[in-house]
Amino acid sequence: MNSINNKSFKQECKVINLAFEYKHYTGDIAYAIITDLPEDVLNERYKEELSAYRPFVILSRAMGLVIQEHHRNEDKFRKRYSRNVVDFEAVYDLLSIEDTQTVRELELCEAKRKEQIIEAGRKAMKILTPLQRRYIIRFYQDGATLAEIAKETHTRTDTVWENLEAARRKFRKALDLVEAA
Repeated sequence: MNSINNKSFKQECKVINLAFEYKHYTGDIAYAIITDLPEDVLNERYKEELSAYRPFVILSRAMGLVIQEHHRNEDKFRKRYSRNVVDFEAVYDLLSIEDTQTVRELELCEAKRKEQIIEAGRKAMKILTPLQRRYIIRFYQDGATLAEIAKETHTRTDTVWENLEAARRKFRKALDLVEAA
């Protein structure tokens, strides 16, 4: 009966560890339970399962969807931001160049700059740790989410993010050297 009740609990409720989900959370309540069950019904049906999560806050499924959508959007934003090292297309918009000769010169400069950045990226890949290299490839080349990478490597999402940030700093340093040259 206990395993059946536990299965029902997982179907009707989702448990969120607030400290895990929200890195800087320091509140007294450790868990949130996402469910559409009223609190009295929840306590009556799943008293034993809930004992491990007390104290907790109850959130509706609609609130859970909002949180899930927020995480998905944040992940998309981080990917887009970190993947756009240099926006070459924006050069035209910023400069509003009319002269075709100047545009051709600018295109040649951009092509050379792109080659320099690619070479700097290759050099930077060599100085990354094997784990950072794996995360970079999965995230940027394969398009995996932070959650997918964390699940594959049995780590936390914020650990994956921190490793990606460290790798990005190494890349930025390599790119800065190219810009200085």
